[in-house]
Amino acid sequence: MSDKNEGSEDLFEKVYTIQDAVKDGKFMDLDKVLSPSGKRLAPPFFGYVSMGVMEAGMFEEDGDTVNMPNFLDLIRNCSLLLRTLSHGFEDAVESSYIGEVEFPDGKKRTVNIEILEDGNFTLMFPHEKL
Repeated sequence: MSDKNEGSEDLFEKVYTIQDAVKDGKFMDLDKVLSPSGKRLAPPFFGYVSMGVMEAGMFEEDGDTVNMPNFLDLIRNCSLLLRTLSHGFEDAVESSYIGEVEFPDGKKRTVNIEILEDGNFTLMFPHEKL
């Protein structure tokens, strides 16, 4: 007699999660950025940001240190975009939002904001979808 669940276990092991993307260096966990001591902050609005977004002006010249004013400005702009797209959060929450925001260099870029498996919003460029 064969076990019908055997195939589903193989499928489950192949699912690529946001935690996998963080381990692979494709996304940053915002708890680590905003609280390097490891102390959890209030539940974050955004949980993760892609490295593509971070590399678009979010790092200092050393390439490792986050430029907090630029970063917080971007997160604010994305929060305002979400507020606009959700009509003041009166609409039902969608799993994905796409729109343009201004980056620290003054250029407007299209971003994708998705809710992934942990329930937090993840900020990325459209071509970086998991």
